[in-house]
Amino acid sequence: MQIYAGLDVVTNKVTPSERRQCRHHFVGSVPPFHEYSVVEFRDAALPLIDRLRDDGKLPIVVGGTNYYIESLLWNILVDCRKEASREEASEQFDWLTRLPDDEIYAKLKEIDPDRAARLHPNDVRRIRRSLEVHAQCGRPHSDILAEQRKEAGGGAQGGGMRFPDATVFWLQCDYSVLDPRLDARVDEMIRGGLRDELHWLHRESANQPLAERTKGIFQAIGYKEFVPYLTCVDDGRESEAMFEACAEKLKSATKSYARKQTTWIRNRFLRRRGQAAPDVFGLDTSNVGEWDRVVLSRAIDVLVAKSSGEDPPVAPLDRLENAPETWTKHVCDICDGRVVHGDHEWTVHLASRGHQRRKRQRAKKAAREFARQQQERDA
Repeated sequence: MQIYAGLDVVTNKVTPSERRQCRHHFVGSVPPFHEYSVVEFRDAALPLIDRLRDDGKLPIVVGGTNYYIESLLWNILVDCRKEASREEASEQFDWLTRLPDDEIYAKLKEIDPDRAARLHPNDVRRIRRSLEVHAQCGRPHSDILAEQRKEAGGGAQGGGMRFPDATVFWLQCDYSVLDPRLDARVDEMIRGGLRDELHWLHRESANQPLAERTKGIFQAIGYKEFVPYLTCVDDGRESEAMFEACAEKLKSATKSYARKQTTWIRNRFLRRRGQAAPDVFGLDTSNVGEWDRVVLSRAIDVLVAKSSGEDPPVAPLDRLENAPETWTKHVCDICDGRVVHGDHEWTVHLASRGHQRRKRQRAKKAAREFARQQQERDA
């Protein structure tokens, strides 16, 4: 989100003094209401990386949004400009985008049943993306993904690795230290002018179509959590209690996102199925006072060793084992015929509170019916 212009506090943007320490790229380069995509990022970043490498410089990609980093390391995105698109593709896509959410899965099953079998019916974002790919490229999304997986170095999660010499540093932190640190960061954002930025963005977005207020900068953690407070302001009843409640919601969302980042790195970098992956080195940031010795010096030592063709002074993290991916379709009769794709997802569903609650309700109903029938026989 730091790529958007303005909103320095909401996006926790690197400061001017930090930017003077080394050259930064893309920071504040996109208007706040533009829906910036991972394809745009890839298309801008890859030529820049090539240019820096040609100049003998070391490109450092900082996250953030790990999916964007993944798009640079592997060929995982579909670029329909390289496909033989039909002339009517754009018109077809316009029609598809007007389909309501409760109809799009049925449409995907019709035009790309293989892709539909791999997606949950409620995964609206990915379903629409597959419909978009089909419309723009004139081919099923599943066919294009299959071709990626078959290319040199490809695997279950996409095409081959672009930079065999890439190194990933994972800044780790114990949650008992990280959680208070994240809470303190939100408090600092509030002191630094978060409220003023929220009011500015809310005013500037007043003329934006309602459907557009879920895209671009509006997705940033730090805005959507305060929508209830901003709604109160619109109604002329600004509430400090509501602001504080939204601030707590922001703290919770920030901590949740940190955990999702950890899960992403484990699943997409350390558990990448059947593909080459960069070495991932864990650096413990729990003690900020030890930053230079434990984090900075170790990272430099690893890079110096690898650039010299030597073994790094510390070993990378072990690749994690992963069970073969399965896409078995399950139907839960207890939950009104809900469809669940994948054995792992099915196990999670069976253990979910909703399923267990319905299971208990059904058991109680069956017991009552049995008792009633027993009474009728005894009578």
